[in-house]
Amino acid sequence: MELIYGLRACGVEHDIAIPQVAVIGDQSSGKSSVLEAICSVPLPRGAGLTTRCAIELRLTNTHPEDAALPSDTEPPKREPFWLASISTSLNPKQVPLSGKAELEDAIAAHAASLTDPRQNSGFSKERVIVHIAATGSPNLTIIDLPGIIRTKTFGDFFPFIPPFGDSQDRNAIRQVSQLIQGYAAQERTILLVVIPATQDVATIEALEWAARYDPSGRRTIGVITKPDLIDKGAEREVASVLNNRRKPLKLGYIMVKNRSQKEVEEHVSVQQARENEYEFFSNHPVFSKMSRSYFGVDNLVKKVTGVLVSRLHDELPKMRSEVVQMLGKTTQELQDIGKGAGDTPAEANMTLMRIVFEYNNLLTESSAGRYVDKRLWSPSLRLCTRVRNVYDEFKSKIESKRPPFEGDSRFIDEVEKDIRNSRGRELPGFLNPRIFESRVARYVEDWRDSSNQLVSEVKRLVSEVAVELLTSLAPEFPGLRSKMQDIVTDVLHNLEKNARKEIVSVFDREVGQPFTMNEQFLAAVNAKRMERFDAAVVVALSRAGRDNRGNVREKNVSDMLRAWYQSYYCSSSAERVRADAEDMSTMLGCYWDVSAKRFIDNNVMVVDTTILRPLAQEIHVPLNALVLKVGTSQQALVDLLQEDPTVTARRKTLRAKKERLAKAQELLDRFR
Repeated sequence: MELIYGLRACGVEHDIAIPQVAVIGDQSSGKSSVLEAICSVPLPRGAGLTTRCAIELRLTNTHPEDAALPSDTEPPKREPFWLASISTSLNPKQVPLSGKAELEDAIAAHAASLTDPRQNSGFSKERVIVHIAATGSPNLTIIDLPGIIRTKTFGDFFPFIPPFGDSQDRNAIRQVSQLIQGYAAQERTILLVVIPATQDVATIEALEWAARYDPSGRRTIGVITKPDLIDKGAEREVASVLNNRRKPLKLGYIMVKNRSQKEVEEHVSVQQARENEYEFFSNHPVFSKMSRSYFGVDNLVKKVTGVLVSRLHDELPKMRSEVVQMLGKTTQELQDIGKGAGDTPAEANMTLMRIVFEYNNLLTESSAGRYVDKRLWSPSLRLCTRVRNVYDEFKSKIESKRPPFEGDSRFIDEVEKDIRNSRGRELPGFLNPRIFESRVARYVEDWRDSSNQLVSEVKRLVSEVAVELLTSLAPEFPGLRSKMQDIVTDVLHNLEKNARKEIVSVFDREVGQPFTMNEQFLAAVNAKRMERFDAAVVVALSRAGRDNRGNVREKNVSDMLRAWYQSYYCSSSAERVRADAEDMSTMLGCYWDVSAKRFIDNNVMVVDTTILRPLAQEIHVPLNALVLKVGTSQQALVDLLQEDPTVTARRKTLRAKKERLAKAQELLDRFR
């Protein structure tokens, strides 16, 4: 229990779940009365406030004078001590309370500050937090949750809430359910399920909630209330529940007798009510014959404390692991957010030079594809790799535009039509070369959009990486980032202009007279022609027939090949134009393959040499000029390194989180 309160004192409950106790039950099941009995102080009644927000009671058995005693020393007898304060989850400032009588009104007032009956059905997910340190108090953190609403028409339960209609009623049910679920689903929360003895356990919805979120039953304790209202003759049915024979729970049930409404009105103290409880069970005709461990607030506190400590023991390794992981993550976040500019102009100037130097270095390495620095391990910062992917996409786009040069009769028809419509003064047996040139120019023009997109996409990637590097190196200095980003933008604009100018030259060379010294072009043309000749030979051999000796009739083969040749290459043939169209299609296809590969390489090399390679050096020059200029003006330095207030606040938050996590780890290590 010392560990639990130590962790809460660190404030680490905002980061990890700490074992606690939550009370759930139907409306008017006696939840608040159970809490009153446990903490020995009266809680608000009759106003419905505890049903509209959770009340968290942090109870400590302590006396201020015992704090200085050695841990193995038995505290001496002292006068009873009681000290309390109150706060809310929205406002952690603790307001001291002068006495027990003040507590009830203070809880009501703080609960009212969290809830508004005119909005959200009057419920709040926030909570009132009561700190009570008292002699003889149990060491527990226990939470009273809103009662489960069993119907959407709950006006009878909340006379202070004006009627809102079905939609608002459903909203209230949803809010209460979500709030209870948030606590019930937390594996480090012990569930006290409050059950009126006057109600059949089979109809208790709170037990169903517990079974849903704690199916193993390792953290659910049943608390039976209102034993004085049991109908005569029904005691044995309740006894069977206490004996865990009906609706059994792994941790069983305990019955308590809280103050009745009459006792509340007569201002019977909680201590007196505890004595009355003992007398009631001792004299009861049925319950007095059962084990005393089934009855009384004292046994309930003992059992709850034991289960809580056991749960903490089981969860301790996981809690420590969570704290260690969160501490490491927080430390890394602090490193990522930066340390600030420093306290003196000299330190600020060194900060500026460091950022510029590291930025130039990282941008150079990223654009060259050297990712040794761990800050470049993120895929989004690997510029060379990302640009290479763009090159691959560009190559695929160009290749996808290849026309169906061979084997498509419609394409050959188009070429044949061009030949017929383009006849001029060329000699017989010659083709008009302009047909080939115009076709090639048309294909090259199809590449223009992809080429422009290549430049735009590479520029976009460079800008993204440059900005992300700036953000990682100077997250706290928006002025510096803005200035450096302006420099990057200007440099990229100039590099893009150079790239587009070079790309135009590439187009001009491709759309002029077709030309290549690549021997693969002629080899590919000849290979295609030989394929046609080989096909003609195969046909001739299959049709020539054989003589009496089984030999192929050579003359027949020769005649058929002569006829084939005349049909393709003799100007007097009526089929010559078709043959020319097929042959030109072959030449166009072979030239397209050669020129497309050349065009892809030329475009990629232009982008690489005009944008990617000179990038870091082109940015380096104006950045160094910026450092020199700022170095002569302290005000300019201050303006550039003015820290973002949100980053300052974030650093403060992270430092506080790191500090409390470090304390929590120290505590957990001590108790490990």
